Amino acid sequence: MNADKSSKYDRQLRLWGPEGQEKLENTHVLLVNASATGCEALKNLVLPGVGKFTILDNQNVTIAECTRNFFVSHSDLGSPRASSATKTLLEMNSDVCGAFQVMDLSSALAQDAFFNQFQFVIGSQLCDNEIQILGKNCYERRIPLIIANTIGLLGYCRLQVAHHTILDVKPDPPQYDLQLDCPFPSLLEFSKQVDLDTLSSIEHAHVPYIVILLQAMERWKETHENRIPKTFTEKTEWKNLIKSMSRKPYGEELNFTEAVDNAHRAYNSSEIADDVEKVLQLAEAKALSSSDSFNQTADTIFWILAKAVQDFRNYSNGRLPLPGIIPDMTAATESYITLQKIYQSKAQTDADQVAKFARKHAEVGHLAPSFLSFERIADFCKKANSIALLQTKSIVQEYESTDLRDIDWEDEDPIQSPLIWYFCIRAVLSFKSEFHRFPEDNLEDQNWLLNQTNRLSSISDMKTHFASSDHIREISRFASSEPHYIAALIGGLASQEAIKVITGQFMPIDHTYLFNGINGTAATYKL
Repeated sequence: MNADKSSKYDRQLRLWGPEGQEKLENTHVLLVNASATGCEALKNLVLPGVGKFTILDNQNVTIAECTRNFFVSHSDLGSPRASSATKTLLEMNSDVCGAFQVMDLSSALAQDAFFNQFQFVIGSQLCDNEIQILGKNCYERRIPLIIANTIGLLGYCRLQVAHHTILDVKPDPPQYDLQLDCPFPSLLEFSKQVDLDTLSSIEHAHVPYIVILLQAMERWKETHENRIPKTFTEKTEWKNLIKSMSRKPYGEELNFTEAVDNAHRAYNSSEIADDVEKVLQLAEAKALSSSDSFNQTADTIFWILAKAVQDFRNYSNGRLPLPGIIPDMTAATESYITLQKIYQSKAQTDADQVAKFARKHAEVGHLAPSFLSFERIADFCKKANSIALLQTKSIVQEYESTDLRDIDWEDEDPIQSPLIWYFCIRAVLSFKSEFHRFPEDNLEDQNWLLNQTNRLSSISDMKTHFASSDHIREISRFASSEPHYIAALIGGLASQEAIKVITGQFMPIDHTYLFNGINGTAATYKL
């Protein structure tokens, strides 16, 4: 990446790094419908530098559209909405390429190869039938899809991914594997070189807590038959031992306070996240074949490296490769830098071993060696405890059988629960599919909506929190409106989830986000 781009995208590079930016710049996004919500979502991908976008839309710019969509103008009245929105969006970032197709969704789906050029699809302001058809098409092609709809004061986002590997979920707070429960030789050697009794007061107050814990554990084992603390009483005694090693009253030497706060690291091995365990088990069982040589994608490389990490675990008594990163701590600069180098050296040794396993698996898949550089392998090892796999339920499956078994109804508002509005939104979208218009504020349309909402709720085995005639009257009043302030929020959320998927970083929603602007509440549901 050149200096100009590094400066231009500096703030986002701090979030997803050069590798995430590269993925974003190599992505071609399709937006179905240049509505206010859709354009807001696409804007938030154009600004950080998505490689290319295409807008699929067959509507013309109207006066009503100009009042709610900031990406079209009165000067474009009567012209294709896709053309007007594309022109405005391209003005926002000269690095981005954009195009449009004046075509409806059905015509695009009839062209078998049309969707193959896209790596991500955003569908906006679609009706029920369109959502299901687009969802089925994308799921079969394994193209990530997000549906973003704004209906008056209500917002709906639905992410669908058939198979999405995540290289780094960015855990918060960050996790550190220091291997203090089973220290490696170079770390033990460094610890033994520190003589706490002969240090000056300043030096004593700046001994890294890693050293304090290692030396304290040596003392503990000498008086406890080489056992680590196990019971609550023993763990309390263990912390008191650490406190007793401080020269000043406990709390005045911050490094000893840090040692007590991290005392558990000396007897607990670093936990492997459930998501990581799931991925590694799948990787171990996954068979690579020569056909993978024609699919040298990030996904193929992910599984080869995951298999190699699992091999390393089998080789190293269940441990993951050391990341080589240590947290900030109270320490003398020289000691801290030495510790960093010790951990980095061990991390490189572990990565070397993982590389040997990875190259063996690559031979099976006939993967080109250039795709498995040591830098890529070392980076994967560093993030090995942050990998994950997301496979959402397909939209078609959800619409056939909405699963409410995991819902805690005691936490849901009986009147304003987003789930109540979920079924109301589904009814509105069904109405639009059936009658090719939005429902209006009249008794006939409201009766149809109420019956449809109740039908959808009963199919889903919903036993409480039903929509009432008040809900139906409310949604029929604003069903056709798309207020820009709600569209901006829903579009922003859609683009945020799109960036998570595109960069392979952070954990996306799983899978439905609902916003209730009437009382300002929102929730994510796995339906």
